[in-house]
Amino acid sequence: MKSQCLIPIVLIMLISLFSYINIFDNEFVWDDHIFILENQDIRSFSNIMLFFSEDFDGLYRPLRSLHYTVVYSIAGKNEFLYHFNAFFFHTAISILIFLIILKLVENRNIAMVSAFIFAAHPIHTARVTNMTAGFDLLGIFFMLSSFYCYIKHSKENVKGCFFVSLFLFLLAVFASEEAITLPLIIILYEFTFNKETFIKKLKNDIIAKYLGYFLIALLYIAVRILIIGFRGRVEEYLAGNFFFTMLTMLKVYVNYIWLLIFPVNLTLFHEVSPVKGIFDLKMILSFLVLIIIFVVWIKNHKNKIMFFSISWFFVTLIPFSNIAPIQVFMAERYLYVPSIGFSLLLSHGLFSVYKIKSRISQKLVKGAIIAIIILLLGFYIAKTIDRNNDWQDNLTLWSKTVLTNPNNSRAHDNLGFTYDHMRQDEKALEEFEKAVYLQQDNFRALANLGIAYAKVNRYNDSLIMLQKSIDIRPYHKTYDKIGLVYSKLGQDEKAIGQFEKAIGLEPRYAKAHNDLASAYASIGKFDLALQSFNDATRIDPDYADAHYNLGILLEFLGQDELAQKEFQIAFELEPKNSLYRKKIR
Repeated sequence: MKSQCLIPIVLIMLISLFSYINIFDNEFVWDDHIFILENQDIRSFSNIMLFFSEDFDGLYRPLRSLHYTVVYSIAGKNEFLYHFNAFFFHTAISILIFLIILKLVENRNIAMVSAFIFAAHPIHTARVTNMTAGFDLLGIFFMLSSFYCYIKHSKENVKGCFFVSLFLFLLAVFASEEAITLPLIIILYEFTFNKETFIKKLKNDIIAKYLGYFLIALLYIAVRILIIGFRGRVEEYLAGNFFFTMLTMLKVYVNYIWLLIFPVNLTLFHEVSPVKGIFDLKMILSFLVLIIIFVVWIKNHKNKIMFFSISWFFVTLIPFSNIAPIQVFMAERYLYVPSIGFSLLLSHGLFSVYKIKSRISQKLVKGAIIAIIILLLGFYIAKTIDRNNDWQDNLTLWSKTVLTNPNNSRAHDNLGFTYDHMRQDEKALEEFEKAVYLQQDNFRALANLGIAYAKVNRYNDSLIMLQKSIDIRPYHKTYDKIGLVYSKLGQDEKAIGQFEKAIGLEPRYAKAHNDLASAYASIGKFDLALQSFNDATRIDPDYADAHYNLGILLEFLGQDELAQKEFQIAFELEPKNSLYRKKIR
């Protein structure tokens, strides 16, 4: 490694560490429970083929699932190691950005400050501080590594770099679909920095240089459509149709730019009102802002860094632009790769000031620029540390999110779910009712409200809410909840029917097998109960409650030795559980 790179890389590592030093004792929050704690698929390498042949929660990222499995095999449920995984890849990506920009602009200072800005920017907490989102960084790392290898091939004609780049791109798209923009980024790079050569050789080189990347992208799209269909997690456009969704996205683009410039009041969910007509004032103002940016972009097309930075921002936002409908209009985590363009543009702008001729002493200007950079990084690091604290635990995260988004149904639903786990039933019920009031078709909130009603013995209201949830989206966990309500009412046959529906939708949902077993046991069908309990523990060997329940049944059947083994497993999985401890002899 060249000595000119060593100091910047060490500084990037330190800035990244200072920014995220306080994340390592944060608990599992939000979707960490779905993708890590409750995801039995990642607990065995025998499921590798499953990752490639099926989706998970509407996502098709097989290499990310494999990454989960690798980390889980090392870390288990150790929060520190999951945070280290995200921190490691964020730091590695920040270093990669320095190396890429150094190749692009051949200016160490611009490359170094760009990487500093990226490493510290608070907007990235949505990807780095959240353990689950941190696994997306694997695909981004492969994407940027592929781009770096391509630049070395293009600029230095390094043997083998082109094929390494293609291979890394293949890994990238199967780890995170946002990497699919790389072929456009490569063309943008050639057009910006090698324009004359690019135009002259375009016809001759298009097959040799670019077709491979587009074929890999098409391969991924074809496989993804085959596995989960074209749209994936949602079927409908958020604004009702494609046209109004695209108009709404104009507001989102401007909001993204604002957040990069002023990263304050960061939140997990951003409220974006769908455009319902062409005379929406915010949409019109956003359109005018984007027109101004477009004019600046065109007028400064000879300024290679400005042209490339602005283009990078918009190109890498394509996967999150709702061209194919996604779950939300806007999320801070979507800015991770686009912010590279912002970081480069800001760094370039700061150093461009130094080149302006003026009567002021150049030493004074240089000192002022250094002071601005230090103050900016200090502000970013402080804001990042502050935002990291919001992710401390579920109660902190959702209380903060509700505070910043009082009209967001999902935020209230998650806060209610947190209170429910804390056994604060009244507070949970209040939050679930708010969530449903704010969004009548929030099927998760309806299901949670149904269970909350059951806890206060409002069983008719409970079943009504749960059925409304099913009418909106047939979901395996909701069927399981309906089954639990019927079990409470002593209607075991109906309960069994609901548990079987849950298993029919998701055969690997261990909880439904456990609940089905309990229902069978309650009506004396002990052979079926044993089979279902064994299914639950086979699917999820770390499911302590299923082991305990199996032990209870075995004890009832007089099989004390086998029962003790199950009690011992349950206790080892959850040694703080006093109920399990009492059963150990």
